[in-house]
Amino acid sequence: MTVENPPPPPPQASKLNECQYPNEKKPWRVDNTCKAALDDIALKLQQDSEAKLVVVGNADPKEKRKNLAAERALNVKAYIAGGEAKQNIDPSRIETRTGSEGTANSEHWIVPAGATFPEAGTTTPVDETKVKAVPDHPKPAAKPVAKKKAAKKAE
Repeated sequence: MTVENPPPPPPQASKLNECQYPNEKKPWRVDNTCKAALDDIALKLQQDSEAKLVVVGNADPKEKRKNLAAERALNVKAYIAGGEAKQNIDPSRIETRTGSEGTANSEHWIVPAGATFPEAGTTTPVDETKVKAVPDHPKPAAKPVAKKKAAKKAE
C-alpha cells in the first residue's frame, strides 16, 4: 500500500491591513499611520517579486466628493510605487479597485502568484485614465497675469 501526500493547497489572497481617512479637509490623504502600514506591504512585495497588491478604496455615503474611493486607492498605489520612502514597487503589480463597503478606508490585499483576488466580483476596477491620484501637497497654481499689465506692455 502506498500513501501519497495530498497536493499543497492553492495559494490564497489575504487582506493584510487597511487605512482609515480621518482628515476631513483632505479625505483622500494617506496619513503617517497609513504610510507605516504601506511600508510593511512594500517590504512584503519586495520579498515576493511574483505577488501583486490589490487596493480597494471605499467611501462613506456621507462623503460627497466624486471619485473619493478611487482617489484613495490611487494614492495608496502612488505611495507604494514611488512615495517618500522610495519603495519603487512596479506600478503594474498594483491593482486599484473601488468597493461598496460604505466606510472611509482602503483595504490592502496581497495576491500571491497563482491566487485570485476573492473580492473581484464585488469591487470595480479604477479607470486610471479618468481618475488620478491627488498629491498630498499640490503645486500652487500659477498666478494669472493681470490684463492691465499685459495691455500696458502692448502699448
